[in-house]
Amino acid sequence: MTNVVILSGRLGADPEVNFTSGGKAVAKFRLAHGKKGETPEWFTVVAWERLAETTAKALTKGSYVTITGKLKNREWEDKKSGQKKSVTEIVADSIATDTPVQKVDKPQAQPEVSDEDIPF
Repeated sequence: MTNVVILSGRLGADPEVNFTSGGKAVAKFRLAHGKKGETPEWFTVVAWERLAETTAKALTKGSYVTITGKLKNREWEDKKSGQKKSVTEIVADSIATDTPVQKVDKPQAQPEVSDEDIPF
C-alpha cells in the first residue's frame, strides 16, 4: 500500500520547534491550501530531526512551500478530560520552497509576498 502526499500552500504561522525527551527536534506548522478568494483547507505538517531544524530556520508565516510526505493518524488520551482524541497529520519527507527542486536544506531567497497573496 502506498501512502504519499504532495501538497502546496502557505504557512499560517512560523513553525514551532520542540524537542522530544530523547533530544530529537520536531517542527510543527499549519499549511493553508486553496485558491485566492476561497476558504483555504488547513493541514498540520510535522517535520523531524534535521528537516525540523532547517524548517525552523528557513520558513516563516506566509512562506510558500511544497510538502512531500505521508499521512499519519495519531491518537492520545486528554489528561484533563480523559477523552480520547485523534488527529491526522502530514509527516514531511521533504519541504521545497518556490519550486519542488529547491529543498529547504538549501534555502534560497523567498519571493516577495504581499498580503493579497496570502489566502488567510
